[in-house]
Amino acid sequence: IGGESLSGFTYLVYSELGINADGAIDKSFNDNGWTSLENGNASALVRAGHSSGDRVLLSVFAESESVIGPLCSGGARTGARLAGEVAPLLSQFGFDGVDLDIEGRNAADRSGYVSFVKAFVETLAATDTSWDMMINTYPTSAEDPSSFYDVKALSPYAGEMFVMGYDMDSTEIPSASAPLMGAVPSEAEALATYVAAGLGPKVILGVPFYGNDFPATGPRRGVAAIGLPYAVTYSAIATSIVVNKHHPLWDPTTETPYTAFQRSGQWRQTWFDDPTSIALKVALAAQFHVAGVGAWEIGRASCRERV
Repeated sequence: IGGESLSGFTYLVYSELGINADGAIDKSFNDNGWTSLENGNASALVRAGHSSGDRVLLSVFAESESVIGPLCSGGARTGARLAGEVAPLLSQFGFDGVDLDIEGRNAADRSGYVSFVKAFVETLAATDTSWDMMINTYPTSAEDPSSFYDVKALSPYAGEMFVMGYDMDSTEIPSASAPLMGAVPSEAEALATYVAAGLGPKVILGVPFYGNDFPATGPRRGVAAIGLPYAVTYSAIATSIVVNKHHPLWDPTTETPYTAFQRSGQWRQTWFDDPTSIALKVALAAQFHVAGVGAWEIGRASCRERV
């Protein structure tokens, strides 16, 4: 993670371990966190975090419905199995808890996921009650009764809820990934609904440290996108602004910056968050008196880029 100051954080999250449909840790792929865990990178992060006074969590991730459906249908069994496999890793590497990043979309899995989380948390607690539990949720979950996340039912098992306040952009129009307001959904709407549900003290508002580059029909706000966007790092955007003179513009509706330019004869719009728009989101979170603000992810502010 380079030279970022870790003392400004409360939690660091090691991302991420994949899991199988039966609740077992997925050790079959080289591009997940298991290989990096075995290679010692997690130990380095834990040492660095602890030396700065941070608690370091191990993230467990799934987004495929072929995994999440069976995981939730057998929630009591799969949750207990995953906890049984995760607990030794927490002890071995010195993690302070778990971040559950299970990103389902099927409302039919809603109650099963609560059962899964309950079994997972209770099984872990039987080993060590000091481990923290963070659960990732969607911005709309507190107001959507059909959401995969039943946030009120999950609340007793979550020390913190990391509300993933990004990727809220439209695929039809170049737009902000994390609009402060002026769009549905937005950061303001998410915080208002979570606070109204009585969950404010547990909410960590997740904000993006990256941007999305859209192919567009022109430079103006509101024009049509002509393809899906791809993610770019903040440092790539900042470099492009300087080198290619892609001067930032400001959308007063969503309170976010963007650039509009041509590449190989094709108009592009890159919507992103910069220090100003992030500061506005932090101020909004403070106004709502939620637990804090988190970033996805530190590495996205570096020189790495992904498609």
